[in-house]
Amino acid sequence: MTDSARSRLACLAALLCVALGGAADGDALVAPSVDDQGRARPSLTLRASPPFAFAPARISFTGEIRGGPDDEEQLYCPAVVWDWGDDTTSESQADCEPFEKGRSRIRRFYAIEHEFETEGRYLVRLKLLQRNRPVLSASIEIVVN
Repeated sequence: MTDSARSRLACLAALLCVALGGAADGDALVAPSVDDQGRARPSLTLRASPPFAFAPARISFTGEIRGGPDDEEQLYCPAVVWDWGDDTTSESQADCEPFEKGRSRIRRFYAIEHEFETEGRYLVRLKLLQRNRPVLSASIEIVVN
């Protein structure tokens, strides 16, 4: 196979992954998991900006729910728990209307900032809970020098 053919094949694979809703994970492309009916299952991704900083560091975090229906009852109005990896947490719970199939919409983005006072490697976790049970979670490691 020529270099040109390899390049076209890699490009086609990347486009296919994006079209199917896959996400880049480092340098590897990851296809989404699907349910019994071929729909993408919901997943939670977490991003940090910046992922590296100098202490004291104020870092912005964004969690995003990808896949799944917009009226997924299990993901409607969850408790949101941020574990900062520095022995502190932040929790919130929205005051939502009762769930109605086909009408209620899930929230897909969660954003917050946190200040890290000292240097270190921190594993930050975002958990979405229903009735004190996790339904989705994601984590990211950040470095503060």
